[in-house]
Amino acid sequence: MKKSIFLKVLATAISLLLLFSVVPSTLLSGLAVTPEQLTVGVMTDIHYYPRSLMGTNVNEFIEACRLNSNTAYLTEALLDAALENYAYQAQTKNIKYLFLPGDLARNGEYEAEKALAKKLEAFEDRTGIQVLVIDGNHDIRKGNASRFWNGEYVSTRWTEPEDFRDIYKNLGYDLADSFYTPSVGEAGQLSYAATLEGGYRFIALDGACYSSDNHSKGLNEGETRGNFTDGLLKWALNEIEKAKQQGLTVIGMTHFNIVEHYDHEENTMQAFVIDNWQEVCEKLADAGMNFMFTGHLHFHDIAQWTSDNGETMTDCATASLSSFPNFTRTVTFDNTAADGTVTVNYETHEVDELRPITAYGTTYPQPFKHQSFALNYGGGDLTDFGVRYVKYFLSMSIGPEIKKAGGLYNYLDSKFNLDSVIGNLLANTNLGQAEGITKTSIKLLLKTVAKQLENKYINNPENAYNLVEKILNKLVAVEVSDYPCTKFLEDYGVGSADRKGNFGDAVSSVLLYMYSGDEDRSDDPFMNDVLDRFYRGENAQEIYDTLYDIVINDVLKGELLPTIQIDPVAFFGVLTEEAKIDALNSVMDTVMGINGSIPKLDAGTLVSLILGLGITDYNSIEGLIDSFLDEYMTDSEMEVIAYEFYNFIYDFTTDELPHDLNETIVYSGKVPVTPTVEDLRLPSGVAVTFGDDSATARNICWYTKVGVTGTDIEIMPEGESGLLRRSRSASTVNIETKTERTTREYPGIDLGVFGILNYTLPVNRHYVKITGLEPGKRYVYRVGDAQRGWWSDYGVIETADNTDEFTFIHMSDEQGGIERQYDIVANTVKAAYANNPEAAFIMSSGDQVDKGTNFKQWNWLFNCASDNLMDTAFMPTAGNHEKSGSALTDNFILPNLPVQDKDNGVYYSFDYNNAHFIVLNTNDLNDDGTLTEDQLAWLKADAASSNADWKIVSIHKGVYSNGNHVDDKDVSGLRGQLATLMPELGIDLVLEGHDHVYLRTDAMSNNEVVKPQTANVTHNAIQYNAKVKPAGTVYAESGTAGVKHYNAKDPASTDELFPRAEMIYNTDKPMYSAIQIKGDRLFFDAYTVDGDNSTKVDSFAIAKTLTPMEAQANNITDSSVISADSTGGRAENQSDTNSGSKVSGSPHSPKTAGISLDSYVLIIPAAALAVIIAVIIIKKKLDDFYYA
Repeated sequence: MKKSIFLKVLATAISLLLLFSVVPSTLLSGLAVTPEQLTVGVMTDIHYYPRSLMGTNVNEFIEACRLNSNTAYLTEALLDAALENYAYQAQTKNIKYLFLPGDLARNGEYEAEKALAKKLEAFEDRTGIQVLVIDGNHDIRKGNASRFWNGEYVSTRWTEPEDFRDIYKNLGYDLADSFYTPSVGEAGQLSYAATLEGGYRFIALDGACYSSDNHSKGLNEGETRGNFTDGLLKWALNEIEKAKQQGLTVIGMTHFNIVEHYDHEENTMQAFVIDNWQEVCEKLADAGMNFMFTGHLHFHDIAQWTSDNGETMTDCATASLSSFPNFTRTVTFDNTAADGTVTVNYETHEVDELRPITAYGTTYPQPFKHQSFALNYGGGDLTDFGVRYVKYFLSMSIGPEIKKAGGLYNYLDSKFNLDSVIGNLLANTNLGQAEGITKTSIKLLLKTVAKQLENKYINNPENAYNLVEKILNKLVAVEVSDYPCTKFLEDYGVGSADRKGNFGDAVSSVLLYMYSGDEDRSDDPFMNDVLDRFYRGENAQEIYDTLYDIVINDVLKGELLPTIQIDPVAFFGVLTEEAKIDALNSVMDTVMGINGSIPKLDAGTLVSLILGLGITDYNSIEGLIDSFLDEYMTDSEMEVIAYEFYNFIYDFTTDELPHDLNETIVYSGKVPVTPTVEDLRLPSGVAVTFGDDSATARNICWYTKVGVTGTDIEIMPEGESGLLRRSRSASTVNIETKTERTTREYPGIDLGVFGILNYTLPVNRHYVKITGLEPGKRYVYRVGDAQRGWWSDYGVIETADNTDEFTFIHMSDEQGGIERQYDIVANTVKAAYANNPEAAFIMSSGDQVDKGTNFKQWNWLFNCASDNLMDTAFMPTAGNHEKSGSALTDNFILPNLPVQDKDNGVYYSFDYNNAHFIVLNTNDLNDDGTLTEDQLAWLKADAASSNADWKIVSIHKGVYSNGNHVDDKDVSGLRGQLATLMPELGIDLVLEGHDHVYLRTDAMSNNEVVKPQTANVTHNAIQYNAKVKPAGTVYAESGTAGVKHYNAKDPASTDELFPRAEMIYNTDKPMYSAIQIKGDRLFFDAYTVDGDNSTKVDSFAIAKTLTPMEAQANNITDSSVISADSTGGRAENQSDTNSGSKVSGSPHSPKTAGISLDSYVLIIPAAALAVIIAVIIIKKKLDDFYYA
């Protein structure tokens, strides 16, 4: 009996075992989940490089690493120390798992990956800690996989995805029960999921781009960026859903940051945060993955992001084991709370906390991070850091490549296709029209120059080292604070107690803050003062002046110009005829006293010769360069540069979690979300324009992040109840809406008119078109996402009343480079409406922003002034700063657009009451500066089709101005065309921009003043001097509504171009003009703005008729201007007018020879800002060659 029972029990047990053996482990894990604490180690970016790859002479390899500020020769010693720490923690902290989020080998060398896996498997066997890996951008198909041999790097076998899976089959993949298999392509194939002890589900995501289906250039080779394909993301979301159903806490791991770790990461280090990180992050968090471990950036930082639905993602990035500060982490999860709360404790460990690091006969003092900073970043000596990099470039990188290419010219040709570059130069500049200058002669010149530079700096690199040392010594010595830099002096050797802190101290301090994971500046008066100074707009000028001195005196005059020898006859290849050589000899004799054959000249002498001929306005290199820079390097531009310095320094030294070394994060479910305009959850960049009929229609558009999809409007007549929503079909108001996913861009380093590192942002654009409104009625509205309850503030729409009376505001060149400069524009708008509350709309004559494709600038323009701009229509003109990227149509829904190419701007027209407005596009010009045939034909037809009382044109490029562009080729050509065309078309007023000056002409026709009769009239108790039925057109440029004030020309310098303007007013304050139309009269008032005050600086009027009383009072007898009605023109009582005084322009400033340098003149300040981030970005780029 007992035997029978025993056999039954045994049979049952065996049956259950057999049953369980065929059940997926994921199902078993869901049968009995017992939550408990789980402690894991985290170690990333090992960049392992074994001794076997270092060549026969390890000292040669160490020296190569030292030049590149690289510690690859220490990776084995660092790894051994870290693993020893974890072995100890296995006993003291019960560590169960070790997470390795990618970049396991230096550059994906197969031999390195194999050696690392062997070491990790031995660690597992020795400690019982299970290792889980995922690949990084350095692990798969890296083109620079190499070994060091005979003093140089030579290619070696890289690691294929299949190799990686096989090499690490016992390091995470052995625990997995789910693997991602792409349906097409290879991307993401190394992803897997495993259930860990204690009720945790671990999902490792392969975001590396190493295959043609996911590579930005379609290559089967690794690149720096990371991306989750749609298929991989779908698989991950499915895995999360299954885990949550089983009651498991989900932990993610990938190499690439899922949350940006400082505000500029997505646009300055775009490849270090996963593509479309916000969208990806929010999908994962909403699904139930709230914790992620990443690497890649080498920052030691914990960052969080909250989704639109209130779910939080915590991204823990750990410093690289192989470079400063060489930290690791120990992380403890606790999911035992009954309410589902998960508490995570993050601890940081120094790599040598158990014992010192020893390698190749050297034992490094503890803590190793002090030595590591010196090895990786120069230990506060940025000059030495920079010079070493130049040595690396010339000896290990670019130098050998130049020699292999057969010289500097051939190397440059292989990179830039110089033949094409020269061809474009000749085709698109006046240089191609010069006799004797050919592609062959330019090539000859470039080859000559390249050979001489190669001889001096490549073949004799000490010259390059000395020049770089001289440059860096000057730059780092610029004082940026009154305080000494002492916070990091004792530990890292940064700064000095005996002098004021300088630029080099600031850069080194920034590196220490951002890499070490301790962004607490409370005890650092030096860095706080540096930030304050840059915020106030200081320091930038000093840095700029130093760079200017370096470029002009140290580089050009001190090095390049004396070095380069030029053969004038060889350059002018076709000028070999005896007569032309004689002519050149004659010039030499006259200017320099040289007789006989033409000698070779150094470039400095040749430049002096050319300048000495008097064929330019300049007599020195400085004068030539200053002529280009002065127009752009204004006080406002210097403020932009200073503020950009501030932005980066602040971001790198500030953190919401300033102590990332040791932190406790608690997840307890959804949190409230406070939407803002800045995070694009609330409508941003709300632009209101007229519809096709200003009396009955309005267009509104705005942007949000892609997660906000609702395009809704609530609108009601002011003072009445009842919303006219788009769902109310019974209303006479018709509302058409559309949501469109699109992309916008802005530069990572943004200097206003110039930027680099363009970032493309996915966004939703929302369109609302309203028709059927009642003329002359006011409506209250707001826009947003009704389902989420995320609304804009309220605005007011007031439709045209179809009478013959209204007021509008004219302004121009609102452009700015930073948000607070648009606050000035907002104040100008506020002042304009405070002074003219009845104004119906704003007519802007272009350059609304500094860079038409800069998404942030458009948002600043609208958001800063939203209190007023949501209450009015803003009708834009295309300026030269909006000449590309469909800048206007990307930000406005414009009425009555004719068919045209909209990329460089648009032309269009609209009516308001008794006036017709024509907006021209002065970017759409022929080579001679005249309007293109299509635009001209449209203009003539449009003007002829209107019978409005008033016809007003808005253009950007002012044809009558005393600004610096007035005799540019395009402006001159346009002036020649419009001077006769405007009066022929019956245009009363042309509103201009471009030169940022205030100027108003008398009535003009055919470039001459057509002196009209004048009369003193009164409007709203204000006296005006009116031009009575002028036979010409008045032109007015209303200064700038923003902060950019350019130097005006002396009016005498424009007298040869056109008659002296009737009014010129010079000011450094923002301006606007208010134009009032009342019947057949127009009243124009120009104002400057100072704080809340508007001060009138000019006024005039145009009267197309006079009353008999007015005619009699002004001694006018011309019956054609006297109305038969005694109230003609609805004029008010007239009286004497006050005469205004003309103000002369500022002293003449040199011309820029018609050359537009918008994209180039800021290279000097851009270089200054680049110093701060170059040691981050460039170092990472270089790592792709050496370390990467």
